[in-house]
Amino acid sequence: MSFKKNDYCTLVQQASDAVPGFRKIRHYGMLANRAKAKLKMQQMKMGISIVPKIKMDWKQVAREAMNFDADACPCCLSGRMHTIRFFAAHAQVVETFLLHYNTLLSS
Repeated sequence: MSFKKNDYCTLVQQASDAVPGFRKIRHYGMLANRAKAKLKMQQMKMGISIVPKIKMDWKQVAREAMNFDADACPCCLSGRMHTIRFFAAHAQVVETFLLHYNTLLSS
């Protein structure tokens, strides 16, 4: 039994949708990272629509999925909180916050 390239693409697409637990091996062959351009061209030829993923920040996800407003004041629930400062990952938060707070007090 032999497969044509289009038959293989259709089989992989249908198997990934229909068979629970089906895993695609993405390190070799046409599903590898270096073959993404070829894969997109093949999908376009087959008429498979490619829907781009929409990036949402965590506040939008919380608002839509959990009906939770992250900017609402936790005390009165009617006011809005505003971001004053972001801290980088693994930053010394206490020292940075105190430095920022003392700068606010002195001005």
